[in-house]
Amino acid sequence: MPQPNVVLFIPHDTGRFVSPYGYDTVHTPHCERLAAEGVTLANHFCTTPLCSPSRAAITTGRYPHQNGVMGLTSDHAGAFDLYPSERHLSQILADAGYEGVLCGFEHECRDCTRLGFEHTLAGSGTWFNGGGDLREQPAAIDSWLDQRDATRPFYLQMGCHETHQEWDAFEVEPDTSRGVWMPPYLRDLPEIRAEMAALQGSVRRLDEGLGGLLDVLERRGLADNTIVVFTTDHGIDLPRAKGTFYDAGIGTFGFVRWPAGGLAAGSRVASLTSGVDVLPTLLEAVGVATPDNLAGRSFLPALRSQPYEPRAEVFAEKTYHDTYDPTRVIRTERWAYHRHFEVNIFCDLRLATMTRRHYWDDNWFRGRHEELYELQSDPHSMTNLADSAEHAAVKAELRGRLLAWMRDTNDPLLEGPVSSPLYQQRMAEFQS
Repeated sequence: MPQPNVVLFIPHDTGRFVSPYGYDTVHTPHCERLAAEGVTLANHFCTTPLCSPSRAAITTGRYPHQNGVMGLTSDHAGAFDLYPSERHLSQILADAGYEGVLCGFEHECRDCTRLGFEHTLAGSGTWFNGGGDLREQPAAIDSWLDQRDATRPFYLQMGCHETHQEWDAFEVEPDTSRGVWMPPYLRDLPEIRAEMAALQGSVRRLDEGLGGLLDVLERRGLADNTIVVFTTDHGIDLPRAKGTFYDAGIGTFGFVRWPAGGLAAGSRVASLTSGVDVLPTLLEAVGVATPDNLAGRSFLPALRSQPYEPRAEVFAEKTYHDTYDPTRVIRTERWAYHRHFEVNIFCDLRLATMTRRHYWDDNWFRGRHEELYELQSDPHSMTNLADSAEHAAVKAELRGRLLAWMRDTNDPLLEGPVSSPLYQQRMAEFQS
């Protein structure tokens, strides 16, 4: 069998808000199709609840503090970028003979031209100068397939603005056709219901774009030997979700389809998986050597229902979002421990603003530098057990495991505060 093609589709801010994860108010039949024809990652987590760092971790197999993208890549929010030595998935596959294509935008690098893509489609570019309307992307891909080099496998990476605020962009209409889901961690207010209806409309448009992609692959006879990975960067853009380390912020959907690859179609992987695991999984699937410096691990055996040693935990981090907010997190199947290393009075300063704080019943002030949650009885992390004497031993164990991970991965926070590239540039300009 020839090397498979690879499609990696990463939309914005969707969390697990699609019907195969139990949300029956969203209209996502193509996600259901992908779940039926492929494998669902039931407990998939991003490495950070922030756009650029999460995407950089997915496409390098390394944590944000390892690959350099410790905050947003935009000029106004830190100007972070991949370190020059980092190898993006597109570059690794290009070296293996793959024809690289970017459709829409990427958000993990300040200059997409350094990533080795041979073709850019449908307004491709970085987050602030690329993307366009998702409705245009399937046709652009279909047109490109007419001229591709059919002797080579291809790597197609897709990104779109749909499901990122504003949810009514590109003529998207609110969707209440199946009711409106209300986040159980927020108040039931009319304005939240209106926001959720708008988000549901955007998710429906995203699903339609996914359907267009799948239809193109099917019509072209490429579906059987093309690995399709459909995941997202982090949780939905609501308080206590995006930007936070609760499951609503770091829990993400993940689907993998590869009919020719022996995957257990229609199955679900129940064990913990992380965004850093996507790249080593793909490299193993296509038969490309895995770089020695990867932090992730392949879950390809789990996709085939073969013996597999599952993760005991996943790790997540934040250094910068719109502000400096260094935080590190360990999450096991039962417990979550958050450690905050700097003063930041809000759970997420950008999202818990005065205009949205009333969505919360309480706890929009952070208040504590440690958080501990027992997730079986408290799945939405509403009761902080960090000060509970009964749980002191659990907290100590998790804190030790988190520290060991920071040491093993050479986390720069262990050496002191981390400055942003933007700070360094402005200080140099000031002193000159």
